[in-house]
Amino acid sequence: MQQLNYKGKTDKSKLDSSYLIVGIDIAKQKQYARITDFNGNELGKKIIFTRDIFGLKQLLMHIDTLKIKYKKTSVLVAMEPTGIYWKNIYYGLKNLDNEIETVLVDVKDVINVRKLFYETVKTDTVDSIAIAKTAILKGYKQRLELSEKEQNIKDIVSYREKLIKESVSLKNGLIGILDEVFPEYSKFYSDYFCKSSLILLDKIFCPKDISNIDIEELYRDIKSKSKTCLSKNKLMKLKELANASIGIEVSEGKKMQFEFNIGILKAILSEIDNTEKRISELLSEHEMVKKMIEIDGMNIVSAANIISEIGSFDKFNDYKQLISYCGFNLRIAESGARKGKTVISKRGNSRLRSYLFRVILPMIKHNKEFSELHNYYKTRNNNPLKPMQSIIALICKLLRILWGIAKRNTSYNPQLAFKKTFVTVA
Repeated sequence: MQQLNYKGKTDKSKLDSSYLIVGIDIAKQKQYARITDFNGNELGKKIIFTRDIFGLKQLLMHIDTLKIKYKKTSVLVAMEPTGIYWKNIYYGLKNLDNEIETVLVDVKDVINVRKLFYETVKTDTVDSIAIAKTAILKGYKQRLELSEKEQNIKDIVSYREKLIKESVSLKNGLIGILDEVFPEYSKFYSDYFCKSSLILLDKIFCPKDISNIDIEELYRDIKSKSKTCLSKNKLMKLKELANASIGIEVSEGKKMQFEFNIGILKAILSEIDNTEKRISELLSEHEMVKKMIEIDGMNIVSAANIISEIGSFDKFNDYKQLISYCGFNLRIAESGARKGKTVISKRGNSRLRSYLFRVILPMIKHNKEFSELHNYYKTRNNNPLKPMQSIIALICKLLRILWGIAKRNTSYNPQLAFKKTFVTVA
């Protein structure tokens, strides 16, 4: 597959009188499309088509009819990248007719355009014409295409993220039951879900069960499942806590719920380990990842998260384009006489922004250069930054470094990366 460079947002100057602009409002079953010229004047009637090959061919036939009728030579099809159903339309049209330009418009831009032209109305029909007008007035962008291998990494990383969210939800529910039934357990384990605690909770969790159990038998059972098992003395201490517990008596229903959810949690945690092993296997020979994990504070999972959303850094013509894609480019937020603040646009890839925040925090802690730069930004005499402003500045610094490493095909070099800053590099 040929690599496509990220082109960023395209303004309406590219559009001219030769274009038909098609706005599609995506749904699970029925899709609504309305077609305009490059001045936003509607041509023909609305089209309702299904999300399958027959529906797409119906849409293309209607487009071809209007091309002939109005003597147009180019077609731009715009849609919002919301939910999952748009991908079928986006790639389906690309595969059926590679001369059609299939593009995406920003959801916030569509909302603003709809309010401008159709303030009190929101229907599928109105949304489709608003999408077409958005492409003309506000511009559009092409999707950052990923290769088959890059898409596979992205899907595994996304799967891992879903598993983590599910595990957090389960843990919260289990903590609620455990704190109610056995509040003293927190004195024994600060982390309820460490390996030895999970082995213990899989067998017993309420004070009554612990008080009645034979310590020798419990010790042998735990030892058979874990090399780093609890000592008999610690198990005796747990039994003492159970005997003096003020926890409420557990009902049969809560016991069933706890035991079932512990089983699910253990399965999810095991699957998270499997995804991380698979990510390591896939990226073990990835040249850019090898260079990224040379930076103190970045591990292979952090690198995989970034790569899963970008694919490769050389798709961007410069680091500013990369920063804009992430949504860290600055804009002024102001209204009327109120002087606005400078804030990040948040118009880019929100998941990638989340990953970058998660990457930069351990880097501030473990990376000498980033730690010093963070302190400098916060304490400098001229325009000191607030902690969050400094973190955003450091993320942009990291993006510049990563883009430079990919562009020059070189390794991470602190002397080169921080030569224009005050930071002292060993």
